This record gives sequence, structure tokens and C-alpha cells, in this order.
Amino acid sequence: MVAGSLISVFRGDGVFLIISLALRGMGFGITNSLYYGMLADSVDYGEWKTGVRATAVTTSAASVGNKLGSGLGSALIGLALSSAGYDGLKAVQTASAVSCIRIVFVVLPLILYALLLVLMFFYRLDAQLPQIRRELDSRNEA
Repeated sequence: MVAGSLISVFRGDGVFLIISLALRGMGFGITNSLYYGMLADSVDYGEWKTGVRATAVTTSAASVGNKLGSGLGSALIGLALSSAGYDGLKAVQTASAVSCIRIVFVVLPLILYALLLVLMFFYRLDAQLPQIRRELDSRNEA
């Protein structure tokens, strides 16, 4: 996703735009599939830490978070475009609207993707999971 966004920073037209979108889409597909695996891991961690297995609550909270994030993100993008003078009926947009579109489409995703990489660098649950699962199995057998 970062590579795709970087392509858009330097060349956001023609075939470069298609390559950029393809890379971003592939990266999004990978991270989206990792998300659900990590969600299941957090259920195991929660049970290990608290003794309560809260699968339904965890997945429901994730679903609500996704819906709220999508709604708020869309609203903020609309607000930004509106405040920049974007008018969907105009054939040519103002310079401020074009700049806002570029920020929303290229710069903001690049910052968010880089932030995700930094956060994943500090994610340590994968290393702990084998031990956590062994302890959970021992508890469940008892």
C-alpha cells in the first residue's frame, strides 16, 4: 500500500495511476485478511488475560468500529472536499479542490499506511500466542 501510494506521489496519471491502485488494492487485501486473524488472536489473548472468552463481544465491537470508522471517514472526506470548494457539477474544479482531492487520495492514505507499519512493528502478540494457547489448553483440560 505504501509503494502504491508513493507511486501516486510522484506520478498520479495514466498507467502509473493504475499500477498505484493495483498495489494499494493488493496491499489492502492482504491487510484486510490479516485483520480477521488478529481479531481471533485477540479473543484468545482476552481469555488468557481475564478468564472470559468474549468472541461475540469482540467481533461485534470490531464490526461497530468498522461501520463507525467508515461513516466518520466518509463524512470527514465530504466535509474536507466541501470546505475546499469541490462541486461535482463543475467540469473543472478549483485549485483548492484539486489540492484537497490529492491530499485525501494520496497523502492521507500514505500517512495512514505508514502509521500502520509502525504500529505493526510494535505488535508482539504473535510471539506470545503459542504460550498463551498452551496455557489456555491446560486451563480447559482442568
